Amino acid sequence: MLEIRVLTGLYKGAVCPLLDEMLVIGSSEDCDLTLSEDGICDFHLTLSFDGAECILDRQEGEVLGLANERLTVGHSLLLQSPFRIGSIWLMYTDSNDEWRGTSVEEAKQADEQVMPRQSSDKDENSLCGSSIPKLWKVVFTIVVLLPLVLFLVVAFSTDAPGPNVLELEPPIPTLNVEDSLATLTSMLDERGLSLAVNTQVLDEQKITIKGELTKLQYGVFKRMLRRFQRDYTSLASIIDDTKMLSPTLPFGVVTVVGGPYSHVVTDGGDILFIGEEKEGYRLSEIRHDTVFFVGPSEVTLPW
Repeated sequence: MLEIRVLTGLYKGAVCPLLDEMLVIGSSEDCDLTLSEDGICDFHLTLSFDGAECILDRQEGEVLGLANERLTVGHSLLLQSPFRIGSIWLMYTDSNDEWRGTSVEEAKQADEQVMPRQSSDKDENSLCGSSIPKLWKVVFTIVVLLPLVLFLVVAFSTDAPGPNVLELEPPIPTLNVEDSLATLTSMLDERGLSLAVNTQVLDEQKITIKGELTKLQYGVFKRMLRRFQRDYTSLASIIDDTKMLSPTLPFGVVTVVGGPYSHVVTDGGDILFIGEEKEGYRLSEIRHDTVFFVGPSEVTLPW
């Protein structure tokens, strides 16, 4: 199984398996991987995962590679290659691989210049001419430190351990049908999804949620639903009947040409090179099997 590991910071050691097609990382509690540290945006970056390739799909904040190069939308993450958001280093890797958190520290140390230690002839002469032999210095140090060590040993050995405090987690609230509907409605409204979906009570014991959502809205909704199921025990059966919209272009693409002069030909006969725009959609990238457009919505076309 592939996963994202947190290598540094307060959340060092955290692991987020790549179970879904989308993974959102940021400081918001609605993210799949929440990192509440300085320099990290609410929804800092979104990764898309198809089972074999992990791609930077969307970003609100800066994403840097191991050499401090900027990673942009569409960048494919390499296995065992660390990347950074804010001051936090992460890594896309296989769960069977050993932890390589030290590789980040080694990379940092490689960038630092080690200043040569300088010593003057005067210092060397004074050291060589010292009248106190090294052996006497060692004996003197032992005599001075021995009473202090004995005192600390006695102090710690007589210090009685304090009582263990058992911390109890608060019980998970149980919601009836009405309270479940009210809580879901409030959570949808907080995330700006109330106009995109419709909630309805069926048979006095089921709550259905229907609607068509954009790719970003769909990810937010799925995380919201997981949080509801984690924080509450509902007496109602929650039926998720939402669908993700498949964005389309207002024009057709009839020909795709790769290589150094990559371009597409539309059904109207227009030729679009990388960076050129038509009807609000800009051709952003052409890969070996996919064409990417950016505009009011992100559109990907297989070819």
